[in-house]
Amino acid sequence: NLVMAYHVRQSWTEAISEYELLVAEGRNVPGETRLAAASCYASVARYDEAEALLRKLVEETPTSIERNIAWLYALSDLERFDESEKASRDLVAMLSKGDLQNQSRAADYTSARLTQAMLSAYRNHYNEAEEGLNALRAEAPGSLDAIEAVGILAAWRGQARHAEEQFLDVLGEQPDRL
Repeated sequence: NLVMAYHVRQSWTEAISEYELLVAEGRNVPGETRLAAASCYASVARYDEAEALLRKLVEETPTSIERNIAWLYALSDLERFDESEKASRDLVAMLSKGDLQNQSRAADYTSARLTQAMLSAYRNHYNEAEEGLNALRAEAPGSLDAIEAVGILAAWRGQARHAEEQFLDVLGEQPDRL
């Protein structure tokens, strides 16, 4: 569909126009297309529309990690930090009750924990973010996502050497990753 095609091409305004046309025509717009439209809204700083669309998607499929995480970042974009913090805690709690021996569930849990830590960093709560990432690295020592996030946080804090060490660790495992 055109919304998805424009999204992939980063033609945000065209994607939004096409999405709004579909909605105005009363068409049934699939969830993945609405997720792409929400991303486009956020990309052009229409955060309220992005958040509303993502909230609705999460209400429809509360177990979708991708939709939940996108919604958490939308809340952060709107500086609704208390709400994003509570929702991220709820998501992590929900995922921690699952079978973490299952690789897919463990990956979802790791993604939610990473998001939780990065949301703390966005609030300039770097120590809290670092504690969360260190705890995650202790739980999942081989997680390249966690190592990369530690590097990003170190870079934000002006710790260039520490950031470089983390990125080199990631690149040693996956040279094309960064």
